[in-house]
Amino acid sequence: MDEFAEIIRFDLKQVLNAIDYSYIANQNLEFLTRSELQNYDAHNMMLYGFADIDLIYSPTFDRAELSAFRRVIERAQRMVRIGNWVTTWERELAEGDFTSGIVAYALEHDVVSSEDLRALQDDGDVDDAEAIAETIRTHDVEEVFFRQWCDELAVARTHESKIESVNVSSYLNGIETVMEYHLASRGLK
Repeated sequence: MDEFAEIIRFDLKQVLNAIDYSYIANQNLEFLTRSELQNYDAHNMMLYGFADIDLIYSPTFDRAELSAFRRVIERAQRMVRIGNWVTTWERELAEGDFTSGIVAYALEHDVVSSEDLRALQDDGDVDDAEAIAETIRTHDVEEVFFRQWCDELAVARTHESKIESVNVSSYLNGIETVMEYHLASRGLK
């Protein structure tokens, strides 16, 4: 366990950093960017922390493969985050939480404006939220993220033959299952 103590502490700090980023971005919409959201907010999914715990209890893990495995986790964490974003953004939008990649993309591509979102935050009107959501849907923003999800998986799969002490194929199959769960639970979470 001591072997991974610094790494675990670092990875858990990133989760706290992700929470801070989300708070600041919701308070300051001009601060919100898709690239920063993908860098920071993905840590809310905690895949690094979960992997750290698994590695602590995996005596056959080859520490020389840690960097390569973390590249897989990085992709997987973004994939899980994308699954969450595409299945919760409409509810979060109505709640005044705009820290979804879907909303950040819509802002950056002038599909919606920060003024529209700020007004929604101020009045919380359900009809306004639905109108904004419909605008985002008509611009096929989710498709951008589905494509990114597929791209992330393809790159992660390139590491399958490079890592011997972890069954990367099985791990990524599990991430695919997580996406299936996300999609099956859409509108229920």
